[in-house]
Amino acid sequence: MSGDAELKKNRILVLIDLPNLLINMDCGLDPQKFKAECGFEKMLKRLKAIGDIEMVLVFASTKTPGMYLYQHFFYDKGFLVITCPHLEKDTTDDTLIKLAEKMIDNYTGITHLCLVSGDHHFGTTLIKAKERREKIIIISPIISSLSDELIPLADTDEQGRKMIYLFSPLTE
Repeated sequence: MSGDAELKKNRILVLIDLPNLLINMDCGLDPQKFKAECGFEKMLKRLKAIGDIEMVLVFASTKTPGMYLYQHFFYDKGFLVITCPHLEKDTTDDTLIKLAEKMIDNYTGITHLCLVSGDHHFGTTLIKAKERREKIIIISPIISSLSDELIPLADTDEQGRKMIYLFSPLTE
């Protein structure tokens, strides 16, 4: 079987914790060299090298400013945006966890789960995906925001490297 045929069998579900991503991106950069859309494009390119992207879900609170800044980009790329109510607290993490676990249980054929966040709250969700034999990919905004609890949950690629990547919004 060729390498290309094997790649086509990989099916990736992507879950983006937008508040975590935006809060942790280094905004001290020159605005001319910083564009979140570039980070999303690089993310898609990296994931497409692993397999087919089945679905990208973007979770954001009603108080997440970036949700409105990037809505056209998300729409054009086919990302589905899940708006999470901001009640007494932000419900983004809870909503992501609930929907992710339902999809893990009911969406057949997914081989990889990609979490775009470094938040430790998602550890049990990643464990549940691993129990279903899904491989875990983590994309973190910056290395310091990546929880130590998540690192061992990431799987390795064919070269034995952990599938942990940084979200890179630099235009160069």
